[in-house]
Amino acid sequence: YQKENIIRLSEIADSIHYISLETSDSCLIGAIDKILRTDNSDIIVVDKDVASSIFVFNDEGRFKCRIGTRGLGMAEYIKIEDVTYGYGFIYVWDSVQKKVLKYSENGDFLDSYKFDYTAYSLCCINENLLSFCCDYTPNYSLYKDKKYPSVIYFNTAENEIAGYLYFNEDVNNLAYTSTLNNLYDKNLYLPLNDTIYRLDADLISAKCILKYDDKYLLYKNEYIERSYTERMTVNDAEEACNKGKFPQLITYFSCDSVHLLFMRMNGFLYSGFYYPDTKEYKEASSLGKIPIENDIDKSFLFSPRCVEGNKVYCVIEPSEIPENNNLPINVGIDDNPVLAEIYMKYGNKNKKHKLKNYNLIIFCSLSLCLLYYTNRTNVDIRKKLKNASTTIETLSLERALLLDNIMLHYTYNDKKIPNLLLYTIDGDSLHLSELLNDDYKLLIRFSQLNCSSCIDDIFEGLRQVVNKFPSNKVILIGTYDNQRVFQAFIKNYSLPYSIYYSKNSEDVLKEENIPYCCLINNDMILKNLMIPMKEIPVYSRRYYEIVLNRFFK
Repeated sequence: YQKENIIRLSEIADSIHYISLETSDSCLIGAIDKILRTDNSDIIVVDKDVASSIFVFNDEGRFKCRIGTRGLGMAEYIKIEDVTYGYGFIYVWDSVQKKVLKYSENGDFLDSYKFDYTAYSLCCINENLLSFCCDYTPNYSLYKDKKYPSVIYFNTAENEIAGYLYFNEDVNNLAYTSTLNNLYDKNLYLPLNDTIYRLDADLISAKCILKYDDKYLLYKNEYIERSYTERMTVNDAEEACNKGKFPQLITYFSCDSVHLLFMRMNGFLYSGFYYPDTKEYKEASSLGKIPIENDIDKSFLFSPRCVEGNKVYCVIEPSEIPENNNLPINVGIDDNPVLAEIYMKYGNKNKKHKLKNYNLIIFCSLSLCLLYYTNRTNVDIRKKLKNASTTIETLSLERALLLDNIMLHYTYNDKKIPNLLLYTIDGDSLHLSELLNDDYKLLIRFSQLNCSSCIDDIFEGLRQVVNKFPSNKVILIGTYDNQRVFQAFIKNYSLPYSIYYSKNSEDVLKEENIPYCCLINNDMILKNLMIPMKEIPVYSRRYYEIVLNRFFK
């Protein structure tokens, strides 16, 4: 129901063990996107965008090695789309170079495999078999019977591809909001699909089905019907996810004692805990916040990133630890994150249940139930949505982006930028005005909250002209919570320019939450403003060329 129902962490967790990840120049973590555990208890930490790095720590948090580096070499990657571990190997899916890189646990490069398809999540099924989740993005070369696969199996030994869980060609992938790590530990869930799948080498089975009350199914079906007649956009999908009147699964993990389900509906967040041994179900809900109260140490939000056995792992970000915490370890604000290793409780075996043993069913306040069964293979996704992936619609999208960009230019060009207090990588401080004189300089402004692909677009374009711009004519300013995250970002982009960070988020384009480039001198007025468009990479390249020829030759 749409009401507050808070569960205390002590009700579902037995104890917490803390793993402080070592902090050094060799292993600065900007943000943790994924955590994996290896067979020998090592910890793999994936930072996709800020540091663009994969780090390996031992079970006590000591840094062991880094997996690969960013670059164009055979053993290097450009874009970390996903990382998986299995059978002693680490696999990295580079969605830009369309290849999978294979490394040992010690960071030795072993092999690479060409994978010329669009996919977002990766999982290791066995020693020679990888699985990819494409959500509802069509891979045209795998088109069959007016359908596309949402799952691709890749046999690396035989270089063979097989598609599964096909969806109709009319499905509009823009109508769905994808979630991170929806393929994890051989469990898969898809946007607006009520089935959680189990992926094995010889079959894909429906592990469980989420069955909602009729009124929620009605709202969901109405949304699907809208997609038949309306040209839906990413904004429609985002609004449905945040404000829709039907539940959407956004995270699922399965550990020894409990299945964890995290859902969203109409502004509310729901955390569900199902104990299969006792058929007990608990559910928490809250408007706009995580509904689990950390009454144990008050240092982190219960937002799991990894499970192993009966342990759940959450991230403690030092800069976000509240003052009134009970954390039993000392953490500096610029230290790497701490992992909270949470030992989960088992269900209450003394609790009485009305459920029969031949079915495994959960009832919750959303009238949600899970029905387990096996041997259901290759279930087609039964949704009829419009396909927006035509050439005409692509051109229309680019036109709309350009028009929006023009409006942003006219809105913010000639605005005055605040005289920000800046910090160098060494911690020295100065104001922006101290870097300026009568001559124009190229200012690149970005924030850790900005779209990472947009930031990549700015810096990739700058790399192409890096030897043409005078080093004293370029200023890069990022907004970061602390020096550690800033340093992790700098290591990712090796540029010979002055780079500063500001803790002040105030900026001319703050409301837009986008990076930008402009020319600026000591009057601190933005001139020749440019907002990058990741969908049209040539736009940023042309901007640099024009500015370079006009002002810096």
